Parts: sequence; structure tokens; C-alpha cells
Amino acid sequence: MSEKDEIPVSNTLTPEEQAVWDAKAKVRVLLNLWDLGGGRMKVKKGDLTKRIVRD
Repeated sequence: MSEKDEIPVSNTLTPEEQAVWDAKAKVRVLLNLWDLGGGRMKVKKGDLTKRIVRD
């Protein structure tokens, strides 16, 4: 993963905590895509962003 792909959360996170946070964010996106039918039809970005909520 490059630095561009990381999602900045806070300067207080250790690199390990940042990696865990990034992995959880990616899982949330993938699960929401799957739930919206991303494998069978196109999913609009707006539909996806409405469902993604930060912890």
C-alpha cells in the first residue's frame, strides 16, 4: 500500500493502528459494494458513500 492509499485519521495513531484502521475501512467499502449488488450491476458512487460511516 502506498502513502496515497492510506486514509489519514489522526497523528496520534501508531503505524500499526493506522494499518488496522485502513484495513477496516476497505472491508466496509467492499461489504457495502457486495450488499449493493456490485458483482451483478453497476453501483453509483453516491449510493456507496451514503452507506459508509466512519467509526
